[in-house]
Amino acid sequence: AIFHDNRPLLVHMTEEILAVFINLVAERPRQPEFINFLSKLCVCNGQAVKRNQRFICNQLLKRHPELLFKLRLDGTEVLCKLPLKLMESTHQPQDQGRDKGAPKWKSPGGSNPEWLCLIKFCSDADSIALRYLQCCLDLFAKLSVGTDAHGAQDVADFDPVGVLAIVCAKNTEDLPYSFQD
Repeated sequence: AIFHDNRPLLVHMTEEILAVFINLVAERPRQPEFINFLSKLCVCNGQAVKRNQRFICNQLLKRHPELLFKLRLDGTEVLCKLPLKLMESTHQPQDQGRDKGAPKWKSPGGSNPEWLCLIKFCSDADSIALRYLQCCLDLFAKLSVGTDAHGAQDVADFDPVGVLAIVCAKNTEDLPYSFQD
């Protein structure tokens, strides 16, 4: 709450502090709150915090893409690819101390296809997986707010149709209510 729309605090974030939060996403996957927090560091009162956007793009989209959902359009259908890092994380008894109690990530039906229909995923996924997807969509949107050509290219390189897919997904009645505008 202290960072939300607090421009003096947001513009004075150092790269070291931003890196700590990005490392939390990498070290503790399946925690949508960390992705949500990163999106709050990108925009203040509807205006871009460009330095934070650039750093998060560079560190998360380029160096840790396995932590994020990817989207694409296949005709008129929005497809999603589950984050690889999250798919690989399991919680066996020998994993003591690591994300205890966090759910296992798996694709609907237990299979691991490359791409899933977003509507099917949303109807079968647990609430934490849905929240993680929602936070990823919000992060992509916040990384795109008021960005320069370089930042827009970073987002487009990571997820070329992501912005269009976000718009399509947010207006699809079959998705959970919280995803719709």
